[in-house]
Parts: sequence; C-alpha cells; structure tokens
Amino acid sequence: MITRVIQRKRPYPFTLLMFVGAILVAAGLFAAVAIATVTDGGTCSVEVPDKSEYKTCAPPLANAIVEYIGSDADNQSSGTGIFDPFVRLQGSPTEEGFNTNADVSFQTKAGKWTHAIKVNAIPIVDCDGPDGAGTALCWELFVDINEGNSTKHVSLNEVEVWFTLDPLLTGYNDGFPAPATKEYDFSGAILINDVNQGSGRGDLEYLIPIAGVTAWTDATYFVLYSEWGTSGTIGSINYASDGGFEEWKVRKVPPRAVPAVITSATASVTLGASISDTATISGLVNPIAGTITFELYGPNDATCSGTNLVAGNVAFTVGPVNANGAYASGSFTPLAVGTYRWIANYSGDANNTPTSNTCNGANEASAVGQITPSLSTAPFFFPQDKVTFSGATVAGGDIEGTVEFKLYSDLTCSALLGTFGSIGVDTGTSASASTDQDTVKIASDGANGAGTYGWTVSFTSTNPNYASVTASACSSEPLVVSFTAP
Repeated sequence: MITRVIQRKRPYPFTLLMFVGAILVAAGLFAAVAIATVTDGGTCSVEVPDKSEYKTCAPPLANAIVEYIGSDADNQSSGTGIFDPFVRLQGSPTEEGFNTNADVSFQTKAGKWTHAIKVNAIPIVDCDGPDGAGTALCWELFVDINEGNSTKHVSLNEVEVWFTLDPLLTGYNDGFPAPATKEYDFSGAILINDVNQGSGRGDLEYLIPIAGVTAWTDATYFVLYSEWGTSGTIGSINYASDGGFEEWKVRKVPPRAVPAVITSATASVTLGASISDTATISGLVNPIAGTITFELYGPNDATCSGTNLVAGNVAFTVGPVNANGAYASGSFTPLAVGTYRWIANYSGDANNTPTSNTCNGANEASAVGQITPSLSTAPFFFPQDKVTFSGATVAGGDIEGTVEFKLYSDLTCSALLGTFGSIGVDTGTSASASTDQDTVKIASDGANGAGTYGWTVSFTSTNPNYASVTASACSSEPLVVSFTAP
C-alpha cells in the first residue's frame, strides 16, 4: 500500500488527458501478487463553489486520488464518443449498483451504459498527473454526476473494485462470492458539489493505484460497485441523491496487450560459481517501454518470503525493454549451498500490462551444490631404531648419558633426514633407548619414498666408569623401504 499527499498544479486538461493516455510513465513497478486489498476510508471534500474551480480530496485519501474538475477550469469536452460508460446508477435518496452483463441489480440502470469491461480497457496514468514526475501508476476512472440544479450536493460512500473471469457475475451481498477477488475498497464519504451542467463530462476523476492489486490477464473483468447518498444531511447540507444518474466511465483507449515472460535460470552450480537468470518476453506491442526486474531468494526459501538478495542492485533491473526477446540478469555468487529461486517480471507500459510471475516458476530454481575436494592418497610410516646396552657391571654403576640416533637417505650418510638426539639413559646396568615415532615420516609419494636408508647411533656417557661409544658405521644398519599396492 502506498501513502502520499498529492499537490497538483492543475487538473488534467482534456487534450492532455488524451496525450497522457497514449504515453504513460512506465517506470512504476507492479506488485506481482496481491498482498491485501488496497483500502481507503474517512470523509473528505471535493466541493467547489463554481465550475471555474477544481479540488482534490481534502484531507487526501491514503491511496486513491479523487478530484472534482469544474468544466470551465478544465475545458473538458462533453462529446459522447470520448468516454465509454460502463455503469449507470439512478435512485433516490440513495443508490448503489455494479457493472456486469447479468441482469441489473439495485439501482443500476439497464442499457448500453452498463456492461462488463475488461481490466486492460481501463486507462493507466501517472498517479501524480501530467505536472508530476512520479513513478506510481493508477487506473483512471471518471464519474459523470447529474444531480438537480437545486440539489447539487451528493455523497459517494462506497467504491469497490473486483476482479473476475465471469462477465455475468452477480449475487452481491456486502461483496461478491469467491472466486471473485476484491482489489480496492473505499468506505466513508466523499462530499461533492456538482456545479457542472449537462452530461457527458467526467466531473469526478478517481485514480486508483495499481500497486498492491492482483496482476490481471486479457480474460480478467473489472467490476466496480459504488454507493451514493447515504451520508444524508451533514450540518445544513443534504448529500442524498436526488434521482439524477451517476455514470462511471473511462476514456476510450486501445486495450493493453498482455505479454508473457518465460524464464530460464542457471540450473545448477558448485558453491563458488555464479548464477543468473534470463527472461524471454513475448506478446509486446509497439511502442514498447518499461523494465524487467529480477528477484532472487534463498538458500532454501521455498516461498520467496525472505530477503530479496539482489534488491537495489541495478544489474538485476534490466531495461529499457524496447522489443520482444531475451533479457539477461546480472550474475550473483551464492555464499551457501541450497536452492535459490528467481522471479522475473515486466513492469508494463502504455500499451502492455505488467506480468505476474511468482515464486517457484518453471525453470526458476538454481541448485548450488557442495564443493567436492580432490583426494590423493599415499601410505607412510615413521621409522624407528632401538639400542640395547650390554657389558655393564654392578661395579660400574648405572649407565648414564645420552643416545643420539640419526637417519640418512643413503648408506653414505650424505643426506641427513633427521636427528633423534638427547635421549637420556639412567636405568641401571641394563638399558635400552628408542627413537620418537613422529619425527621423520616416509611416504610413498614423497621425496623420501622407497629406497635404502641408513641409521647411525652414538652414546655419550656421563658416568666416568663407562666410555662413550662413537657413531656406528653408516652402512652397518640399513633400512630398506618399499611400497606395494594393495
């Protein structure tokens, strides 16, 4: 729902109305799915003292823009070929009714003035008018008000817009039965002083924002229910209907085309790669304008109710669209695995309606999979050596000192791989010492793979009763290593 206060410099001159109807501002984005019925309420006045004046609803409504246009202030044409009346009401002191092709109900008048009308026959204009620079779009409706010369005041108390696929819709009882859907609802009082004379004019202009309503197709009908005169007397003024007719109408413009957007997103990637979407639009009629906006949700947001991951990123609003064809989004690099879901829609323009693709559309899921590491294997082991002392006596006392082991990659002891030194010995007259198990690793795929290795061992005594033993010869303790595949 949008809220705005409109300050318009002038109402639409009729010549401008025809122009604006043909060239619309196409930058406004259209909500693809109805979040809720767009609603207005309260009391406002569009009463003017004479036909040289115009006035917008004061205080303004939250959504719709309602304005009475004095005929002298606007120079509106009263030609009958300019407007298409689609519902006429006539009753006193109140009147109500709606337009379909079924038998008329309430105070609706039968005849050519009351009939079903398609949504794409309702003109769409910039909500801010020809003097504004807004981006919101509105349906443009007019009412030809025909109260008596001595009883010019009347109130408009209910306005409802319904969507249906049935041109014979009927059965209104505070609303239509499903599957008809209510898209707009005003309940309150718009106070009017009908100073214009004669019929055929659009005395009251009623602009209803299309943002927030359900997108339509070329098979969708626009049903308008209205109720007049129920405010009765306010102060000294009677706002009841006096029996003149009220006639809702629209300017005659060509129906807008209903294009289709078929999408094709990146199907699957591995985490770290980018994903994107492509929208192929068809059914557009010239002149063409507008944009295609891409949305992206995830990971694993099955209803697209979370954060739009590309919101505000210009790479994902593509345009201007100037022809039927394929339009590509920017690229997005996900940061987590899961399923990402795209939505792509066309904004609409003067001749083409917005599209209404929703979450979980065909070809709109991008699966981002886990990274699979590359593995290579090789067996390895930690070589060990052990020394055992002999020749010790009780007279000599404990064996004390250090043992040092060295491992070489050959039997010439020219390439030292590791030293296992300072292994303390203080174990009496019978002693042994072993190397640590994780100092040197020999692996099948390493520089020190299969081959012949050489150990040397030396003992440095700290007990004067025992002599130190110099290193053993390099080739005296060979270690042969080979690896056999399983």
